[in-house]
Amino acid sequence: NKDDPYSSDKYAKSGKDIWSYSIYLKQNLPVQYRGISWRNFAYGFEGPATFYDLFDMAGDGFSSYDKGGAADYGATYRDRRTGCVTPSLRLEAWYQGHLEQRLLKWCRSRIDSMRDKAKAKSFASRLGDLVKRATAPRANFDKLALELLRISDEIAK
Repeated sequence: NKDDPYSSDKYAKSGKDIWSYSIYLKQNLPVQYRGISWRNFAYGFEGPATFYDLFDMAGDGFSSYDKGGAADYGATYRDRRTGCVTPSLRLEAWYQGHLEQRLLKWCRSRIDSMRDKAKAKSFASRLGDLVKRATAPRANFDKLALELLRISDEIAK
């Protein structure tokens, strides 16, 4: 928003490594965590896309309402059955988005260094369209990720 001095454009153009920190309700779906990194890329935020809460868990990791009515919704849990750390669906979705953002950055870097400017423009347009669709409500990240893989494969050739 150009009227807001603290808009994302101002931060994105600051030249600094901007991090984001999202706080969602327990009811938010894992797919929303996957979209954090896509939105960061779309808005020019180069830093990590973090979220609340990585370690807020007490009691049974497979029963998120076992704290006397208080809901815990951490991203990792200690599996009492195996003694191992178990990622939540939110963490797995966030990690998918994180890897996809890294691939988006790789594609952008390769496009920027292409000597064939017409080819670079075509790839940049396709990547831009992909990222725009990722910021839409109810974006299908599985479909977008497959398209990103196709684009990155073509760029690598």
